[in-house]
Amino acid sequence: MAAAKSTRLAIVEQSLSDILERLADLQPTEATILKLRELRTKAFAYERTTKGWVANAPSEAQRQAMLKLVLELNVAVMELSKAQRDEAGTPTTGYTPPKPKPPGSGGPTRGVKR
Repeated sequence: MAAAKSTRLAIVEQSLSDILERLADLQPTEATILKLRELRTKAFAYERTTKGWVANAPSEAQRQAMLKLVLELNVAVMELSKAQRDEAGTPTTGYTPPKPKPPGSGGPTRGVKR
């Protein structure tokens, strides 16, 4: 297994890449700039650590600990993203439900006989 990359390490690396991409997409606001900076700093520090593992392979405990840290960071980034969307009034998805048609707008009527 020494020659093959561990699944846990691959998950950590891919997650960090996704996290850094999401953080780059977030626009800092007065309310979120400090949290955004904190999360970016953590992400870069974790990435630096995992890149150092090329020279010195991590122990199983180190891989587990890093996976936990990255998952926690991912949750924090999602929460910040949600807070920014809520602040901006942006819907979570692009779906907008259709508006109900007012009665008598020419649609079919059920059970009403005249």
